[in-house]
Amino acid sequence: MRLLQIFIISSFLLLVFISFFKPITAWTQDLGRHIKTGEIILINQSVPRTNLFSYTYPDYRFINTHWLSGVLFFLIHNYMGETTLLIIMSIIATCGFGIIFIKPLRLLPINPTPLFIFLGILYFQFIQERTDLRPELFSFFIFSIYLAVLYAFRKKVTRKIFLLIPLQLLWVNLHIYFVIGIITIFLFFLEALWQDRNYIKNGVINSSIRIFILVLFLSSIVCIINPNGIDGALYPFFVLNNYGYSIQENQNILFLWNYSHSSNIMYFCITIFVLLISFVSNFHKLRIIDILLSIFFIYLGATTIRNLPLFALATFPAIVYNFNFITEYSYYKKKLFLLCIFSLFLILYNIYSLFYSHNKIITDNGAKNAVDFYLKNGVNGPIFNNFDIGSYLDYRLYPKEKVFVDSRPEAYPSSFFQEIYIPMQQEEKKFEEMQKKYNINTIFFAHTDQTPWASTFLYYIMNNDNWRVIYLDEYAVILVRNIVANQNLIKLSPQKNNMATIYNLDYISEVSLLQIARLFKVVAWNDREKDIYKIILFVNPQSCIALYNLYLSLSKTDNISAGIYLYKYQSFCK
Repeated sequence: MRLLQIFIISSFLLLVFISFFKPITAWTQDLGRHIKTGEIILINQSVPRTNLFSYTYPDYRFINTHWLSGVLFFLIHNYMGETTLLIIMSIIATCGFGIIFIKPLRLLPINPTPLFIFLGILYFQFIQERTDLRPELFSFFIFSIYLAVLYAFRKKVTRKIFLLIPLQLLWVNLHIYFVIGIITIFLFFLEALWQDRNYIKNGVINSSIRIFILVLFLSSIVCIINPNGIDGALYPFFVLNNYGYSIQENQNILFLWNYSHSSNIMYFCITIFVLLISFVSNFHKLRIIDILLSIFFIYLGATTIRNLPLFALATFPAIVYNFNFITEYSYYKKKLFLLCIFSLFLILYNIYSLFYSHNKIITDNGAKNAVDFYLKNGVNGPIFNNFDIGSYLDYRLYPKEKVFVDSRPEAYPSSFFQEIYIPMQQEEKKFEEMQKKYNINTIFFAHTDQTPWASTFLYYIMNNDNWRVIYLDEYAVILVRNIVANQNLIKLSPQKNNMATIYNLDYISEVSLLQIARLFKVVAWNDREKDIYKIILFVNPQSCIALYNLYLSLSKTDNISAGIYLYKYQSFCK
């Protein structure tokens, strides 16, 4: 039985590892920029305090709370390679969740493996919300250490709690979540005050409260030891005040549920319900800290979806503790073995599902091929680019080129997005005004951008005789001004004659072709849109999306072949 339990727990940790160890898809988001920033810091021996990467607001103040993560990313990537970076960060994330998922087992009277697995699998579902390679993986690891140390301290006074002070110093330079450490210490401190309301005897404060006060004070003080001092320490409380551009990871669950009905949100709500049941079932043995942590992190998770993994770490010890009576029932009813076997089946099934989903992930080149084309053919800026692609351009083009914008809303005035960036894509006159102001020569655009202003801009610019497409793939489109200086580039890829000269159809998947077809639909290149669907059907005659969209496209022109595609769609896609 003991070996079976060890095997199950090891399998669960493997499951967590696999969820993080997947093809890197964060290059065109933030990862590339983090690595480039780390390189710049090591070269200049200082942390940049301004925007740096953008020519629109190069001197705008930027507080970098993850500069040390960038340095570590660069060193590992530069000297040990991309795969090693992925392995190391996956291990760090696994250790973080492993600490907090395994630690509660030691606090219970028996080894409650089935309960641990059932609850672990439930929590695991929305942990996957944030499994990309990002600096916050360091935060998950450090936060789990905080919880383990503080739960141990509340049980028995130990000097290990002083480890939180140097950890806080490290955390404040690794990621913006460092403020969570201070808040967590404070919540445990509140519980200690409540439990020992007579903590002052004969004018002397008892030892545990004195230690809490000292650790809380010193942990707060070391937060100012960062490149931006007191401003950096207070930054988490004010960062969203200057967000002029909304991004998905900072949205609340109600907004996102109405937008996408994400399964992670559903599991989050289910877990909150189960957590509440656990508190009710264990009403007479409740721990104050469990209630405080649950209230705070439910709020964080509900208001900002990127905080779901923090909710998982903070509330898992509480839910296992509260449901301890179930483990005793299972134990005395002698059903533990069967439950362990079933738990193992759940884990293995999830491992198989993850392997299957990872294998289906096609290597996400993002803007790599487009930037390769840009550099190889000597395309020149200044560049106008959209928000989604900016950070990757930082990584690949700096210092040769600076970007118009990147994915750091806090690095630009909020008015920039509302008065310049978005209006440029909505209004032709605004774009022409800014084009003249900045002498924009090239447009480098991620056409997967789902914003309405992006669609408006793409339709306008790709049908404008003053601009010519010189490159197009499943992710990005590059255009240059139709002027004499760019004629050699324009001749590389005629805009309307030969589709194959714009992108290589030999390596593109069905998903990628559908992304290109969507672009052609947005810009009203109807003939090319239909050509893409026909290419897809040549490879996969039962592609439901291609059949249906081709039917819709042909039916608009009363083409008699539309009925054929409708019949095939109805036959194959019930």
